Amino acid sequence: MFKPTNNQRGVTLMELLIYLGISSVVVLTMMTLMANVSKQRLQRIQQNTAQQAARVAVDKMTYSIRNAYRVDISADGKTLDIYSTNFADLTKPIVTTYSELDNQLYTGQSLETPPQPENLQPATPPGVILEQLSFREISSAVQVSLRCRNGARNAEISSTISFRQL
Repeated sequence: MFKPTNNQRGVTLMELLIYLGISSVVVLTMMTLMANVSKQRLQRIQQNTAQQAARVAVDKMTYSIRNAYRVDISADGKTLDIYSTNFADLTKPIVTTYSELDNQLYTGQSLETPPQPENLQPATPPGVILEQLSFREISSAVQVSLRCRNGARNAEISSTISFRQL
């Protein structure tokens, strides 16, 4: 039969407790690190979404304004009506509207007159909140200032866009 000798012992309770303590510290540190990495990743995604929404909105406005022969800005600076040539019928202009409604950017088009608010469509993705929007006419240009937020992150764009006058 097998007889244990004095130098063949099992793990003592003290060694087991030390091992569990060290393992707990290592696991807790790794979990904290992973939580921080996930939080930073979410913030980057939110920042990118806010920036992309702001860029796309200003790019669309830029295209419309550059092809306009007239723009009208509301007294509060929150709505922009852009009049462009309708090549299918030169007597009826295409009117593109950008407006802030319920902390969202909306846009729409119609012939001759600005579209009604109920006919406007969201111009920013869901979850992106419009914090600030202002239009200001400067000579033959429009200054657009836009700030939007997604989660805890926001993006701000300001641009001056020239339009042609006939």
